[in-house]
Amino acid sequence: MRAKTVITNTTLTINDGIISSDQFSSASVGDVITFSHETSGGTHFKLFYKIGDSDSWAYHKFTGVTYNSDGASDYYTPWINYENTYTINVNSDDLTNMKKYGIWLEDYASVTGVTLTHRETEDASGTTAIWSGSHPLGSWSSLQLTNSDYIINKLANAKIGDVIQVTYTTASDGSILLQNSNITGDLLSTNVSTTSVATTVEYEIASATVLEAIQSAGVGINGQNAIISAVDLLTYFSSYDAVAITVGTEGIATYSNGSKNVQISTCDDLKAYYASAVSEGTVTLTELTCIPASQGVIVKGPEGTYTVKVGGDGWEDLTSKNYLKASNGGETVAASVDGKYHYIFAKKKESSDTPGFYKLTAAHELAAHKAYLETPTDITPAGARVALVFSDEAETTGISASLGEKVEKTSEHIYNLRGMRVTQPQKGLYIKNGKKMIIR
Repeated sequence: MRAKTVITNTTLTINDGIISSDQFSSASVGDVITFSHETSGGTHFKLFYKIGDSDSWAYHKFTGVTYNSDGASDYYTPWINYENTYTINVNSDDLTNMKKYGIWLEDYASVTGVTLTHRETEDASGTTAIWSGSHPLGSWSSLQLTNSDYIINKLANAKIGDVIQVTYTTASDGSILLQNSNITGDLLSTNVSTTSVATTVEYEIASATVLEAIQSAGVGINGQNAIISAVDLLTYFSSYDAVAITVGTEGIATYSNGSKNVQISTCDDLKAYYASAVSEGTVTLTELTCIPASQGVIVKGPEGTYTVKVGGDGWEDLTSKNYLKASNGGETVAASVDGKYHYIFAKKKESSDTPGFYKLTAAHELAAHKAYLETPTDITPAGARVALVFSDEAETTGISASLGEKVEKTSEHIYNLRGMRVTQPQKGLYIKNGKKMIIR
């Protein structure tokens, strides 16, 4: 079976300028250590580790010697100038000393992060036949595998790290393209040379965005001159299922996923919440370690698209206590009626307000993998926007309506959820001395 190179990136921890030896337990010769710096004018990079049983730290990685103005010898160290990163390739001496003593960084104050990149060879643990036959890719004719439910069902079990392998022969030079109807551009585009022997080209599934597209819409093959005889899916022990969760510039979004439990706790930069309670003007959000299947949630984190693993334990049945509803495949959310009020998460274009929930007065087309709020009573406040209360934030930090927004008040004055001072509060939820208070 086909072997592939598996790359693992591990973030190392620096304590008092030292990277402990236990963090190199899985390291091997040929690994790469990348040091990130913050420097505007440049700095010398000084790396130490002990040699032998000596109690003193010794320069070892950089062996050049220069001399100070007083004639004393000094070990040469490289100059880091604006690039902000420096890498070393681990040799056998490095490996022995790092596993025994660790590493000491003399210029620790300027180092902002260290990453160990480990590469190892892994054999495929299994092969699934996706398609077989004989199909010529004449003059840019195509074999659209997405037209067959059989093909789609086979690829529904694909995982990140799996490899799609295409077997071909060709009487003259040609091309093979691997495509997906939901992805712009080619997944794989490669030129192939004349061969009468069955030969393969391979595509490794490396991102959750591509994985979800392949799981739902299969793949298609285009090209020129080659004759396709088989398409196989190679699976590896390190492969895993995952979903893509995207957070925009506001740092907060709704999300839902179909039949998969999403292990949000595996993503350090992302948090997820369900709507555990609602009241006039607010929705209370409780943090989750796992997003249960077919549930709507709020996700919060820095802008970006995250790869989040699925499956495992830690999920709970939220059906009867979550006011957020899933829109897994995209759907039309009905307008609000008595007894069933619907709210869409949005930010008004003409307003500088942070995002919140707004009541629907007309049907709304909601995109796939999003969520909406459903309540039995009308919770619309005077300002129209329903704000968010994150229950994992201490009461002394106030109420946060979006990522990073906190209402911090330490006087006897009373403030509404937007942080505005209120002199004559009416019925509702307010902030006083940094704590929530309800006036009934």
